Amino acid sequence: RSLSMSVLFVVLTVFCSQVCSALLSVSGLYGDTVTLPCDGSYYRPTPEERKIVQWETADHYVLEFNRGLNLTGPGFENRAELSRERIRDGDFSLILRNVTFSDEDIYECQFVNDRSERKFLGGVKLTVLGHEENISLSWGDPLSVPLHTQQAALDSTVISYSSRLKAWVQDQVLKISSVRAEDGGTYTVQDSQRNRISTVHVTVGGEEWGSSGELAQCDSFTSVSP
Repeated sequence: RSLSMSVLFVVLTVFCSQVCSALLSVSGLYGDTVTLPCDGSYYRPTPEERKIVQWETADHYVLEFNRGLNLTGPGFENRAELSRERIRDGDFSLILRNVTFSDEDIYECQFVNDRSERKFLGGVKLTVLGHEENISLSWGDPLSVPLHTQQAALDSTVISYSSRLKAWVQDQVLKISSVRAEDGGTYTVQDSQRNRISTVHVTVGGEEWGSSGELAQCDSFTSVSP
């Protein structure tokens, strides 16, 4: 038993040192496109019809570039891609579009040779950040807040904000009509897990009030409260 534990410890140590030493960090804003780098220059001479590149996390199959085709895993359809032109130049970087907080993870890049052996090329830790913005308005101005997500609501949806104001969504922007000084403060747009997609600090008439509110929860988007 002692020998087995020692062997296991050695294997885990070797694996960790391999992954951790090559780990890069990449951050991107919610909804943006990020590029996770992977240097495959060693395999540049390999013909395209023999190139197989895989990207995955500990729990998810992300993408496989297999002889010119991009094969994506669940949840990454139409979002993950490897560029054929870059692969020809030995650049195996993963392009990931419309990133969300659930995409935060450690991604591993691997090359599969003719003997189906996986060659680890590197790991990338992805961090997704929320947007933050300061807005100064005059009394009576409309307030427009970019939602940075297509999951918030349908365009032209009218939302009850208060007895005085109405809010609606148009072109993925939340709009609130005719603000007053008491509408100043800090507002947030959150996803269903209460992660902050956007934080907006609003000043009306040159004076920021101490109120704060949740502009939207992007699953239901049924109410807006100051």
